[in-house]
Parts: sequence; C-alpha cells; structure tokens
Amino acid sequence: MGSSRAFEILLTARPILAAEAVRIGLALEPEPGTSAVEAAVGIARRIAEHDAFAVKLSREVLWANLDAPFDVAIEVENRTQILAALSEAPGRARQAFLSRKQ
Repeated sequence: MGSSRAFEILLTARPILAAEAVRIGLALEPEPGTSAVEAAVGIARRIAEHDAFAVKLSREVLWANLDAPFDVAIEVENRTQILAALSEAPGRARQAFLSRKQ
C-alpha cells in the first residue's frame, strides 16, 4: 500500500472493509475456511517460533529502511548483521536446525 493511500485512510478515518483491506495490501487474505483471527494467530505463532531478538532486529530494519536512501539502508543492515552475529541467536538457530534434521 502506498503512502498516498495510507495518508488518505489515516486522515479521513474512513472505515475499511475486509475485501478492500486485502485488495490494497493492508491485510492478508486468510486461507479458505480460516477466520481472520485464526489466520492472525497462525502468523503470530510462526513469528514466535523464531528468536525474539532476531525478530526485533528484523522489524527495526524493515521500518528504518522503508523510505531510506540506499546507503543508509546498507548501513542499518550492516549494523543489524553485526548485532545479530554477536548475540546468542546464531547458536540457538543452529541448534534448532540441527535438531530438526535428526
């Protein structure tokens, strides 16, 4: 969804029906036979399977780089990679991966 659409929705506070939210990319369409709440809980569970620090860093990078110039985006990504590498997340991810292979 572009910024012009986001501003229009935000500033007019008009209601958004589910079909429009899916069409403009504001919401994901649930799989057939799945309610919106079930779909949201499923996504939340998949996110929760990952390291909390890695999810936090990923979220920060996504928001920071949304409209950032390329050189700034690269700097933010480099910083994030260093922070992630120095955390305990890589070891936990490696252990989780290896435990699934057995």
